[in-house]
Amino acid sequence: MYALSQAPEAERPNIYAHMVQNPQFYGIDPRTMPAQYDPNYVRQSAGMGQTVAQATAAAGRERAQADLRDYRADVQADRLDRTNIYRDRATATTQQGEQRLAQGAARVAQGAARVGLARAKAAAPKGGGGKSTLNAKNNDLSYLLN
Repeated sequence: MYALSQAPEAERPNIYAHMVQNPQFYGIDPRTMPAQYDPNYVRQSAGMGQTVAQATAAAGRERAQADLRDYRADVQADRLDRTNIYRDRATATTQQGEQRLAQGAARVAQGAARVGLARAKAAAPKGGGGKSTLNAKNNDLSYLLN
């Protein structure tokens, strides 16, 4: 039965039927065996021909393979989590950079507006402008007499 358990799953029913029909070649008693292939029977009886050391080693290999599959699944899940974290950080950094660029552009525009106001103020004529000043250079007040 141990040899049968080592065969590919698809071929096991045919091999089992051959074993039941030719028990003399395999040293088995078909009267105590199921008539049809049963994976549970093969799995159970496959370990009977093994020594304790072989059975323990086989069980250890199966556990190690299961542990390795679990470990790989955990590592893959961790990679996905980290990738999502890195992507989220990159997105946040990009958005923050875009906000800073927008703030900088607003400050530049604000500064340009201030410079424009300062230039307009400097270009405006000084004195007069409808206001009377005592220190004006033109002391002609004849316009008041009319």
